[in-house]
Amino acid sequence: MSRSNVAWNNKPSSPGLNSLTPAQREAISLAYYGGRTYLEVAHYLGIGLPTVKARIRDGLHRLKRRIR
Repeated sequence: MSRSNVAWNNKPSSPGLNSLTPAQREAISLAYYGGRTYLEVAHYLGIGLPTVKARIRDGLHRLKRRIR
């Protein structure tokens, strides 16, 4: 179980969320549901800030396309 699954599983579900990659889902979960800044997400996951920004940006674009 990934670090954010507990928090993620307690949130409302949407069919669009299933379209995200696990990395995108985790980054979005930590930032939006967990209330962490992008920098905090980067430190928590042990990855660079540009990677966090890209995962969240790409995930949000994917969700946007999914709900249209």
